[in-house]
Amino acid sequence: MRFFVWIEQTALSVWVRESPSLLAFPTILFLHTLGLALLAGINVALDFWLLMGATRARLATRGFFRAVWLGFGINAMSGIVLLIAYPAKALTNWVFYTKADLLSSALLSLSPRGVPAAATT
Repeated sequence: MRFFVWIEQTALSVWVRESPSLLAFPTILFLHTLGLALLAGINVALDFWLLMGATRARLATRGFFRAVWLGFGINAMSGIVLLIAYPAKALTNWVFYTKADLLSSALLSLSPRGVPAAATT
């Protein structure tokens, strides 16, 4: 618990939580939402497109996957900053660990080894 208290007392954590600036908590939360929109929104669109019988999906989706990874990067960085702002709140909550486990499973399913051979042709 001392570690959480130490993190909450760092300059970055205090600035994110207590700064009246729009560049602090509101902007970080906006970036987190934007990353989620890129990540989930593009994935939903791609899923519907593939379910409708898309052909040559591997070539056509290459650019979309870059945007998905950009969204993940934005989400990861803003999520770490939000975690630094409220470590005791997040790291003592079982929902946070469930979310982290599901995120890890999703990332593992995107690895090339996890894709069946028929899906890569």
